[in-house]
Formats: sequence, C-alpha cells, structure tokens
Amino acid sequence: MQRKQHEIRISETGTEYLLFIPANQKQRAKRVKPIKFDFSRQCWVYDRDLSNYYALIREFADDLTLSSSFTNPQEDEERSYLSDTLSEMDDTISTQDDEIKSLKAEGEEKDRENSGLQEEIDRLRGITEGINSLGEKISNKDGEIQSLNDAIGEKDRKNNELNKRIDQLKVEINTHKTTIEDLSQTLSEQEEEIQSLNDTISERNRKSDKLETQIVQLQDINTHPGIGDIAVRATEGNQAWSAYFRNLAINENLPITLRKWLEARLKQALSISLNHKPELSSLIQKYTNFDVDYSTEPDEFDKVDNYLAHVIRTQGNLIAHEEEEEEIYEKMIMGRALCCYFAAALLSSKLPEPKQPAFR
Repeated sequence: MQRKQHEIRISETGTEYLLFIPANQKQRAKRVKPIKFDFSRQCWVYDRDLSNYYALIREFADDLTLSSSFTNPQEDEERSYLSDTLSEMDDTISTQDDEIKSLKAEGEEKDRENSGLQEEIDRLRGITEGINSLGEKISNKDGEIQSLNDAIGEKDRKNNELNKRIDQLKVEINTHKTTIEDLSQTLSEQEEEIQSLNDTISERNRKSDKLETQIVQLQDINTHPGIGDIAVRATEGNQAWSAYFRNLAINENLPITLRKWLEARLKQALSISLNHKPELSSLIQKYTNFDVDYSTEPDEFDKVDNYLAHVIRTQGNLIAHEEEEEEIYEKMIMGRALCCYFAAALLSSKLPEPKQPAFR
C-alpha cells in the first residue's frame, strides 16, 4: 500500500512565490531561503527571483499538484526588453515617416514654383519676340528703339535672376533627395534589427518544441506493450512488483521517482525510519553487507545488484541537478529513464515488498 500524498502547490504574484504545503512538511519549506510565513494567506512566501525559482523546482518538482503555476522571472525581463525595443523602433519609424512626408510636400511645392517660373520665362520670351518684331517695324524711330532696348535689357536682367533662382531650387531639391535616401537607409537597418529579434524568438520556440517532442516520445513508450513485459519478466514472477512496474509511468522524472523508491525499500530492509536522511550510497553499502529474508529463502545482495542500485542513484542525482548543455540533456532523457526502469526491475527480486518484514 502506498503512502498518502499530501497536496503541495506553488503559485506566484508579480514579486513573490507562494508555497502551500502541509504543516508536517514545513522543514522542507525552510530549505529554501529567505522565507516568511504569511498567516493571512496560510502559505510560505519567497522573493520571486531566479535563485528561488530553481531552488523551489529542485525541492518540490516531484510533489507539485497540477494546479501549481509559477514562472522563471528572467523570462519577464526578456519579454519586457523585447517589447520596449520594438516600441522604440515603432516610434522612430513613425517619426521618420512624418519627416519623409514633410520633405515630399516641400519637393512638390518646389516643383510648383519651378513650373510657375518656367511659365514666366516663356511669357518673357514671348514678349522678347514681340519686341524684336516691333523693332523691325519701327527701325526709323531710334528713340523708341532705344526705349525698347532698355526694356529688353531689364527683362533680360530679370530672366537672369529667375535662372539663378531656378539653379538654387535645383540644389535644394538635390539636398532633400539625399536626406530622403539617408532616412530610407536608416529605416532599412532598423527593419534588419527587428528581423534579428524575431529570429531569436523563433529559435527559443524551436528549442521548446524539441523538448515537448522528447516528452511525447516518452509518453509513446508507456503505450508500447513490450516495455512492460520485459520489466515484468525481470521481477522473476513477483506479482506485487510485476503490477508495480507494469503501471509505472515512464517519463522525464522517472530516475528521481525510482531513486526515492530504492531509498524507501532499503530503509525498510534495514529497519531505518523513513524520516531519517542517510546518504543513499551509505544505505546501498549497508544493505550489500546483509542477507535479507524477503521470501522463503535468504538471498545475497551481490556486486551486480550493488552496481544496479548505484546506477539508479547516479541517474536520479543527474536529473535532479541537471547542469549539462540543453541539447545533450534533451537527447539523454529517454535513455536515462529506460536505464533506471530496467535496473529497478532487476533489483526488485532482491528487495522487500512495502511493509513486509525486512530481516530473518
């Protein structure tokens, strides 16, 4: 018969992690510091920072209920940074769009002025042609011709001034075109930065999808009939252990689950209280030195059994304190789970069933 599981749940606010745990397990809550107990909410309160996030996962990951919900605070900072960066870029692009529209309006105004000047030039040229025609008709009137020549000279001077103004306007238009090109280049660079940020987000989503794929593969293993049959044969026909391994879920946390299972069975065999916390390696060594009467004939926990027990201990520790690179860790999840699963099945025939006498 398995021990009754108490509900352990973790939630969060903007600045705190809230741990709801039975009073008889408060010593576990005190392993993560700094802490305080909030009597109004009936929970333990921790600062919401990266250190406490990982400490809570290490201590309670195997015991949390499905209603638990808390996140890595570092993800909040990354999302805030990306949001602020995109907002600043949107403001910059909007400002540049306004400048471009203003420059285009100025260019159109200059074009209209140029058109008016050209019309004035055409008009003056028509006047000049009329004056030349009149000069031929009044060639005998020197005074009038001189007056007309003076008028023509004045018009030519104005024409020169108009031509100079046209040249100035052309220079200003070229300057505005250069400014527009510079703004377009800046806009293109900012679009590249936005694309780079989008690529970073896509890469993180890809890694998350890979981990979910590994978990789905582990779930598929649980439905494979051959896996359970191999483990049942390894128990040497023990009905209790056969049922245990056939119903045991194979998942990414299985090495930790089996490490706790092995520790509980060794404590029972050695008549050690479950609340006592000796090192698992010490328990394995002590059990190796004793003959344990779990059935009609005593048996010996030999070197092979000792090795299998240390396999479960080592893999459970690696999963609980994983520090390898993410790519390597993802590839090892399935192998570690199956390794511990079959090692435990092979060991079960040398271990007492729960709540049975441990010694002869």
